[in-house]
Amino acid sequence: MKIQKNLMAAREMGRLERLGVIMNTRKIRLFSVLMCALGLVMYIMLGTAVAAHADEAQAESGTLNIVSRDDGTALSGIKWSIYRVGSHLATGEFVLEGDFADYPADFGDLSASAMQEAAQILEENAIADGLLPGWTASADENGELSVNGVAAGLYLLSGENITIGDVTYDPAPAIIEVKANADGSYDLTVYPKFESTEVPPSSSQADSSSDVGSSSEESSSSTDTSSNSDVSSSTSSTSTSSGTTNSTSSGEKVPQTGQLWWPVPIFSALGIVLIGMGLRVCAKREHDNDE
Repeated sequence: MKIQKNLMAAREMGRLERLGVIMNTRKIRLFSVLMCALGLVMYIMLGTAVAAHADEAQAESGTLNIVSRDDGTALSGIKWSIYRVGSHLATGEFVLEGDFADYPADFGDLSASAMQEAAQILEENAIADGLLPGWTASADENGELSVNGVAAGLYLLSGENITIGDVTYDPAPAIIEVKANADGSYDLTVYPKFESTEVPPSSSQADSSSDVGSSSEESSSSTDTSSNSDVSSSTSSTSTSSGTTNSTSSGEKVPQTGQLWWPVPIFSALGIVLIGMGLRVCAKREHDNDE
């Protein structure tokens, strides 16, 4: 009788053990499925957030048009560098950001003179420190250029000197603000100012002009003496112009400041790890059951 009871008890214990194993297996599988599902959800949410951020950034950017002309002269080939330097706060204050945050530029009362002085200081420091611009572009034959994808914010325009004919044009640096227009766009057209200086002729050109003048006078005198008649002499002039190179560039874009891209690799890796853990637990459990 005892033996029979012991057998029944052993069978019951075995049944309970098998039931416990089955329950544990189900829990492990459920946990694995939940982990895989969590990883997939995080991955999908991350992709949605990145896409939404990209759409928002695209919606809040526009085209910057720079027209380079001085007294009707199109400054073909002039090169511009465009730096993002800061933002316009809701309080109305202009603040410098990024590499420009520590530069000693003060916008003051936001008057034209204060902004011009700030632009000059920022340009000098940016060039001295070798900062890379967000865009570089050269004007076309009409003195115009366009840069796409310029987000809202404060920007520094810095141009290089250019000589056309016998005049050198020195562009003044400028601070501009890209913001939403009445129609919701962020497009902006600017007309930089220039200081023009005439280029004096070189000594070789001056000597050449002098020789041509003397030769013309001697020839005229000799003709008058030999012919003893009225002779009208004509004067010829020689002009020299320096060639210009016409080029158009849409500019090359760099990653904009203020965009939070650092969570992307972290959450992507976390989602992949969770999915991998879930699959590994499932595989291990099935292997144990087979044994």
